[in-house]
Amino acid sequence: MTISINKPNVAYIYIIRWKSRFYYLGSTINPVKRWNDHKRKPINPKVRNVWRKFGEPEFHILLEVSADKQYVWEQLCIDVAWGDKYLCNTNSNAKKPPSPKGRKLSAETKKKIANKAIGRKHTEETKNKVSQNNFWKGKPAHNKGKKMSDEAREKMSLAKKGKPGNRKGKTLTDEHKQKISSANKGKTAWNKGLSNE
Repeated sequence: MTISINKPNVAYIYIIRWKSRFYYLGSTINPVKRWNDHKRKPINPKVRNVWRKFGEPEFHILLEVSADKQYVWEQLCIDVAWGDKYLCNTNSNAKKPPSPKGRKLSAETKKKIANKAIGRKHTEETKNKVSQNNFWKGKPAHNKGKKMSDEAREKMSLAKKGKPGNRKGKTLTDEHKQKISSANKGKTAWNKGLSNE
């Protein structure tokens, strides 16, 4: 797909549409860059899920608007379409429950949450779903094949000097030590047969 639109002081309202009728509305001053950003890594989780399920969508320009009114027009379009089950946007003007950000939990509440989590395990089916839905599965790590420069290594070394290790002052309980011992019984030590030379 080719997009050759680039005008000064002009923004574009665009739509990303799948054949499954799902769609996403957005705005940009650079359609080519924005489309490439979407293809590289969709930020919106709903867009990411629909993209993974139905494949690459089509990109179309809907409107040309003044650049200083870009986000006003974008929000207006989203407001008009809001409520459509096929819309993949999140609406910043929609009523939302109060954010828990900054809220402190009492010790009693923390204890209740911790107790509920004890012994909880994912089923194999859930593990497989999580694995299959991983957006980056099958893709190389972002730093694969890259080597750190000597300058970067030196910076990391200097940043950590003088700081205590993350295990300093922490001790294992006898029960924990016993669990580690039982788990490692019968296993060959990773350094067995290696010399100190």
